Amino acid sequence: MKKKRTPRPIRFDTMTYVLSGFLPVAKVKGGTEIRTRCFLAFDNILHGRGVWEDVDDLVSAVNICEQLAHMGYGKEYLPEIEKAMDIVFLLAQRKKYLFKGGEIEPIRTILELHDELMQAVSTADMEKCLNHIAECMKHKRAKVIPKEKQ
Repeated sequence: MKKKRTPRPIRFDTMTYVLSGFLPVAKVKGGTEIRTRCFLAFDNILHGRGVWEDVDDLVSAVNICEQLAHMGYGKEYLPEIEKAMDIVFLLAQRKKYLFKGGEIEPIRTILELHDELMQAVSTADMEKCLNHIAECMKHKRAKVIPKEKQ
């Protein structure tokens, strides 16, 4: 069976795209929105207003931290990232999305790490990170968190 051809994205302003690759993620238009969403999700879960989208935002933040650590940004935090991954996985299994006592601090640490990584990582490296995460999801190499049944 012949594979379908997938066209590359068309970039109308190539120079701006290349130059934005050198900027940190926090200085690009969507960078502050990512940081805000993660902390808002943490706050919602902390105060008992958590929904599935908040858990999904925490999962994506932890996944980004893990992949960036494997790429060389903050390798020393891998044990904390693994602990946070387990906590978020357990959180997603519960009926009501609330943290238990010892789960708050590791997640807060990872969100602070995520915030610092957004300041340090270039947009090009973040794009590589997100592409690798998408590839892992596509080839089923990632730990799947089943969405709640509505």
